[in-house]
Parts: sequence; C-alpha cells; structure tokens
Amino acid sequence: MCIEIWLPLLLMAGASLISLLLGMSLSKDKMLQITQDLHSQKSENKALLKTSNDYKSQLTDSRAKFQDLSDDNNLLISNLSAIEAQENTIPMDRPGF
Repeated sequence: MCIEIWLPLLLMAGASLISLLLGMSLSKDKMLQITQDLHSQKSENKALLKTSNDYKSQLTDSRAKFQDLSDDNNLLISNLSAIEAQENTIPMDRPGF
C-alpha cells in the first residue's frame, strides 16, 4: 500500500529532475551560444572601429595634402599675377629688343 502511493510520486520527482537537468543543459548551451555570439560581435566591432580610424587618418592626411597643394597653387597664382603686372609696366619699345 505504501508503494502504491510513493511510486507515482517518485516517478514524478524523477521526471521533474530529468526535465530540470535537461532544461539547465539547454540553458547552458544557449548561454554558451550567446557568449560566443557576443565575443564574435565584439571582435567584429573592434575590426570595424580600427578600419574607421584608419579611414579617418587617411582623410586627415588627404585634407592636409590638399591644403598644402591649395597653398602652393595660391602662391603660384600670386607669383604669376606679380609677373604679369611687371610685364605690363615694362615698355616694349626699348632698343635692343
């Protein structure tokens, strides 16, 4: 008579324990997958940040080179303007030319 009462309770307890252990195992696998995904995303973010910083550095260098070329161009234009102004003031009817 005792076995009739305790046997179903023991079977239910055993089934509950097995389902609990399986659930914990699945949760651990899920957490492991999430952890791996996060690690992968962190690595990808680091790589993208490095690429972004490289592009920013290249852009800064390009801007500096462009500014140098622009300054050189402005200097050449001002020199050319000065030379043209001098040519206009030199008389062309001088002897020997």
